[in-house]
Amino acid sequence: MAKLTGSVWIDGPVEAVEAAGIDVAGWPGWVPSLQHAEVSPGFPAPGETARVALRQMGFTLHMTLRVRERTPGQSIVFEMVGRFVDGLNTWTFTPQDGGTEVSCVMAFDIPGGPVGESIYRRLVGPLLARALEEILSNLADRVEGPAAPG
Repeated sequence: MAKLTGSVWIDGPVEAVEAAGIDVAGWPGWVPSLQHAEVSPGFPAPGETARVALRQMGFTLHMTLRVRERTPGQSIVFEMVGRFVDGLNTWTFTPQDGGTEVSCVMAFDIPGGPVGESIYRRLVGPLLARALEEILSNLADRVEGPAAPG
């Protein structure tokens, strides 16, 4: 099982950070490689789903995110199900130092046995780690506004 983790401190209240972070329908505007997201009517209630399409390394990955559990103002856990991805994606939102600490943990199975694990370790893993860093940075920009050049 692979595990990716990342975190970022965002200068904003938990409510605003969480609202931006779990707005899956809005993710295509700031999540790299996400081309499409469609959420069920009751999303983000537990059991509700979002269907997403990601374009990575020349192919499109279709995936369903099902809300496994949600504690408003604290966390949300998605089950990720797709052709090449099965696992969990956990987001936590913690008030800290006048802002919000956001943590993301993705844990998922790697298909393909030893060959798949080797490809993941050398190519896919580093790409996903960079993508997660960019996602967290973009979430901060979305809540705080982009940083001034400088």
